[in-house]
Amino acid sequence: MTTLETGYWFGYWRDTRDPTATEAVPPMLVNVPNFLEIWWNQSSGEVFFCPDNTQNAMVWQKNITDSNLSSALTGLGIVPPPTPIGTANQVIVTPGTGTYTFSTPQNINTGASPQFSGLNLSGLSASSFVATDASKNLISQSASQVKTALGLNINTSRSYTTRSTPAFSTNYTPNTTNDTFVVVNISQTSVLLGSAAVNAVIGGITIANASLGGVAATQTNSLSFIVPANSSYQLTQTATGIGAANSILSIRELTL
Repeated sequence: MTTLETGYWFGYWRDTRDPTATEAVPPMLVNVPNFLEIWWNQSSGEVFFCPDNTQNAMVWQKNITDSNLSSALTGLGIVPPPTPIGTANQVIVTPGTGTYTFSTPQNINTGASPQFSGLNLSGLSASSFVATDASKNLISQSASQVKTALGLNINTSRSYTTRSTPAFSTNYTPNTTNDTFVVVNISQTSVLLGSAAVNAVIGGITIANASLGGVAATQTNSLSFIVPANSSYQLTQTATGIGAANSILSIRELTL
């Protein structure tokens, strides 16, 4: 058998004897200058290691049981892998038999609903509204953008339109797509034993009213109301007593 007299050897050896027993070390290794080996006596469960072999000196160190294998590896210059350590409130490490399980304090999969007491997103603007884009990403929105999205645009160019030759019991449809704010100015004359009244009616329902009665007087009144988009309104009147009367002074409409 050829012996190795130069070089480097590292390995482990399993036997039913101690390494100090006769011919325990294979003959081809007895003269290797750098001899690093772990020896496990599988009969006794004892572990030995040889951190150095100075020309056949065979310096063996014995550990009581194989539970001290870690120190044996350290003696051979072999650093065992570090033990994972978790981070509070971030990563949980749970040791098992030959395994480590890493987990988070709460589920964060795509179907989970994690809860946080606060959330700071550097990609958003301060003091702004938050919305989602077409890809469902959170984005910042200004007040004007929110108004636009909700259909609350402020049109600074709008103005009242005066309806020409207004009349009672006539249907008016201000706008088919937008709501309309209507202001009606009327003149009412009542007598001591009579009264005058004007009603604004939408869909058969009176939504505004102005009346004068019990005195002999003439008075200017007004009614204001909103007409829903694509709806019609009309003004109706009643006058009781000789001399009682109503007249429309103006109707002004503002598209919302």
